[in-house]
Amino acid sequence: MLILAACAPGPTEGAAAPWEGVVVALQDDAALAFLDPEGGLLGTVDLSEEIDGERLPWMVHNVQVTPDGRTALATAMVPMKGPVVNAPDELLIVDLETRSLLRRCALDYAAGAAHVVTDGETAWITAYDQDRVLVVDLAECEVSARWP
Repeated sequence: MLILAACAPGPTEGAAAPWEGVVVALQDDAALAFLDPEGGLLGTVDLSEEIDGERLPWMVHNVQVTPDGRTALATAMVPMKGPVVNAPDELLIVDLETRSLLRRCALDYAAGAAHVVTDGETAWITAYDQDRVLVVDLAECEVSARWP
């Protein structure tokens, strides 16, 4: 299932983006797909995780490319089917040049993390199951505030 795509329109002033294209969340595959500007598939990155000996196929959602065009952020929730685990939702940080996972930032448990927007230093994530916004400090990889 395709959820949402983000485009890297090119470098911001004073910075050269290492990659231009489209990033697509593949919810049912626990992955991101990377497309060139014409829609050709360049590759994917598996964002599943092994927890307690079980493969956890995270439900990867919304994708947002940082303003410098170097990384993509995606939200991920515990899957509704498959192994039952007690794990918080996550914010995934992916390097666009290497197409690899850089970090997993733990969010709240059962937050319903969905949409993410960023300025490159902070991410604001809709936690629809909690009726709030989670504010994430990207340098610290942690929730710094919860609105309201």
